[in-house]
Amino acid sequence: MVDARRVATAGAIQRRSSRWLGVEGLAQSYGYRRGSELIEQATGVSAATARKRISLAESLVQRDGPLGAPLEPMFPVVANAAAAGQIGMDAARAITTELKQVGMRADPQDVRVAERLLVAQAAGRAQMLSISASTRWQMGHCSSAICRVRIRVRGRWRPIS
Repeated sequence: MVDARRVATAGAIQRRSSRWLGVEGLAQSYGYRRGSELIEQATGVSAATARKRISLAESLVQRDGPLGAPLEPMFPVVANAAAAGQIGMDAARAITTELKQVGMRADPQDVRVAERLLVAQAAGRAQMLSISASTRWQMGHCSSAICRVRIRVRGRWRPIS
């Protein structure tokens, strides 16, 4: 849960350090060009770690809509599981990275099903998740913390993990 808080904080710093804010942005007000530089200096983490936290936060933290209204996170199931400490940040990063790769080409409903399946597998409760026969997902052999899952993209099966 501490890691989830670090990721959320990194996302908040990045949002408040947006280029659109210019010198009014959080990072620039402390003399840094980007939010990642501020995170590096404030926390003592490497540049790569700061960027990873920011990237993950973009998928897991509530976003602002075009008119400023709040939108749910890009991957709400992963966000909730990470915030509750059910999955670690490495699993959250692996799941979101894979789902982003197919997300633009796959049916959004299929992506949501895969998200639930992958989170359940990473949390060790896949046996409690029932998938209907009509779904287009196939679950393969589980050899790691995350099951191997395939999704149909443009008529071809593509592995998700």
